[in-house]
Amino acid sequence: MKPKNKLLTVANFITVTGIIAVGVACYHLINQSWWPWFFISFTWVGLSDLLDGYIARKTDEISDLGEFLDPARDKLAILVLICISWPMTLIVILLELISIYYSKKARKISDYHIITNTSKVMTTCQFIIINLIGLGYLLGWSALTIQMMFVTIYVTSICRALSYYRYCQTSAI
Repeated sequence: MKPKNKLLTVANFITVTGIIAVGVACYHLINQSWWPWFFISFTWVGLSDLLDGYIARKTDEISDLGEFLDPARDKLAILVLICISWPMTLIVILLELISIYYSKKARKISDYHIITNTSKVMTTCQFIIINLIGLGYLLGWSALTIQMMFVTIYVTSICRALSYYRYCQTSAI
């Protein structure tokens, strides 16, 4: 049985540091200041996403706070794209909202927080691609190359939404 109301856990601490790292990455991207900090902090965002859930499950410290903070950090990380290109980011936000809708439906179907393997892989891919987009701007990659990376983020957002949708459809039967 999970201690749903426990606040101070290692997993929650890792998630909070990931949220702080989103802010650090955003700051360095907006100010075009020391680029390695952008990449270091955004890499931590991705690593914290991989670690927090794993640690929470292994230590049996899954909490309501963690179930809120983890997807919040993921969505904040996607919003870093606004600093790069807000029109393209609006499409990503729309796709993420669809994903959130089906994620909520999936939670109503089952008693625990649903995290599909596809969704976790898609989020990790998005973090890697956002790092590449930042690197592309730094190194002066072509606009077409950067736009193709945004398209990849669109596709990963669609795959996440579809994974939740498919879960809802198969579990409702």
